[in-house]
Amino acid sequence: MAEPYERERQLVAELRAKITQVDGTRALAAFNRVIEASGFDVFTASGAQFKLEAWDDAGFHDGDGHDPPDGAAEAWRNAIEAARVELCDKAPFISAEAFGLVDFLGIDRGDLPTFPMVRRVG
Repeated sequence: MAEPYERERQLVAELRAKITQVDGTRALAAFNRVIEASGFDVFTASGAQFKLEAWDDAGFHDGDGHDPPDGAAEAWRNAIEAARVELCDKAPFISAEAFGLVDFLGIDRGDLPTFPMVRRVG
């Protein structure tokens, strides 16, 4: 039986092998440009997307139960797409599956020293 986090560890290894600090900075800059242009802060945009996906029925912001502003979830998706283009469609050409481990909220910054926006797995 395979280790439960084996695939995730392989994807993290892909990120470590391919993404330089320059690549990470470029992707984060693309992400931030879209968020800033939207007029939403990153937590409002992410909370709107998470609520839309029903990840947290109480809402992302400590269960305050607010309705996210119109366009906030779209701003999050557009920002993620901008970062994805920088990492998946241009060198270093990481896989979309590995890109799925990137955490643009930056809550856990200890997993990948050269690109600190990757969730810790296992």
